[in-house]
Amino acid sequence: DARTKLKTSEAFDQPLTSCCFNPQGNVFCYATSYDWSKGHEGFDPNKKPHIFLRSCFDELKPSMKKT
Repeated sequence: DARTKLKTSEAFDQPLTSCCFNPQGNVFCYATSYDWSKGHEGFDPNKKPHIFLRSCFDELKPSMKKT
């Protein structure tokens, strides 16, 4: 219900176009690539898509709420 920023990441030169957690929830997978929002004129073939895997088990543990 309440949103909390869990972790910031480095800036990319292309949009983050897809992301998900693995079934165990301990690896965050994400991809950056051109999203075609600027049409074919904005496409730069020199900028290649990238896929990242980030271990997040310890980093994204829920914090204990204070009562």
